[in-house]
Amino acid sequence: PVPEEYIVHVLQSEGAGPELALTAARVSEGDLARARELVDGPAHERRTQWASLPARLTSPIPALAAAADVGAEARAATKERERTHKEEIVELAEALGEGRGTAGARNALAKRHRRELKRVEEDVLGEALTYLASFYRDVVAFRADARSALTNVDAMDVVGAWAASAPSDKALLVAAKRCVDARASFAFNANQTLAIESTFVELTRVAPPPVEVRV
Repeated sequence: PVPEEYIVHVLQSEGAGPELALTAARVSEGDLARARELVDGPAHERRTQWASLPARLTSPIPALAAAADVGAEARAATKERERTHKEEIVELAEALGEGRGTAGARNALAKRHRRELKRVEEDVLGEALTYLASFYRDVVAFRADARSALTNVDAMDVVGAWAASAPSDKALLVAAKRCVDARASFAFNANQTLAIESTFVELTRVAPPPVEVRV
């Protein structure tokens, strides 16, 4: 992993503000390319959506609506990637033609595209779960006066509001682990939609948001 200080320096030299650069560096966990996307890319836009999730998980119906929104973000990301895939198919056809002997190359490209689409969907769904897990851990860290360890520096005010009246540290850590486990289940071909829905519904019970921050 790239050191946090270096990523922050690079991002600020490229125009990012100090808070955004630090947040991107911590969320990216040392991945400079990922950090850049968090500053100026689809992942940056999605963080606005993820930031609203903790306060939306008040009861099962809003939780299912939030899960549906996360799914919509994942589908939008896959559709964007599909557009790139279509361009690659055209380029391959132009380079090799449509005659005999090209089936192998076309099949290999199709398989790669399917893998990429699955990975894109998993990554976006995983972003939402990872955000929630890091948010709950941040609340615990804030209470322990370990603010320098916060991941979501750009959500300091909301984290502070939760820390003042949210569920117990134990409940928050249970909620964080539930999100981590749900993300890990993707590797075992779990039904991702069901995993998101069941996790969000469970979070309404384990770590409901304080009344003053609810959406």
